[in-house]
Amino acid sequence: INICEGDSTRLGVSLWTGNYQWYRNGQLLPQASDTSIWVSQAGLYSFSFRDTAGCMGYGDTINVQMLPKPQARIILSDSGLVCSGRSTSLFAQPAGGHSYVWLRNGLVIPHQGNSFLEVTDSGYYQVAVTNLQGCTDTSALVEIQILPPVMASISSAGGLQACEGDSIQLIGNAGGGQGQWLFNNQVIVGAIDSVYWAK
Repeated sequence: INICEGDSTRLGVSLWTGNYQWYRNGQLLPQASDTSIWVSQAGLYSFSFRDTAGCMGYGDTINVQMLPKPQARIILSDSGLVCSGRSTSLFAQPAGGHSYVWLRNGLVIPHQGNSFLEVTDSGYYQVAVTNLQGCTDTSALVEIQILPPVMASISSAGGLQACEGDSIQLIGNAGGGQGQWLFNNQVIVGAIDSVYWAK
């Protein structure tokens, strides 16, 4: 019998009247005297029984083997903070030779069976990875936050017309972020303050 690491299985015998005792690798298992036991360790399991007439008997030996789980985890392509309108990638480990089920907020994301996932929505993500032996492990939660769009604007304290040689005070609102002034779509080096004097 094969079971995955961390799981357990039930071993049982036909219901005969009498007393039972279970063994693992030939060693008596304390308090294991029912017609069935739950096991979570590899080993050779067997049992003995004594019927109501006092006759002693032994059952077959069952070989229980533990199969490794894949130890699922998620690798992020960035910090987990994503600007509105963009996406980020999640990568499942281990990659290759496994099957994958992605979850968001505890719910399965349909039609996503690859080892990577493109994310455009906030939420808590997990991946369940199953190896070739059929053992499954689920990763820890990874939080993705989609940040709200930045609403940048420009205003002027004294209008947008000036005489030749004068300057116009421009006031930038970067929506709470870090601003950068541009002229004709070209970066103005060092112009990162909220106020810029245009000539």
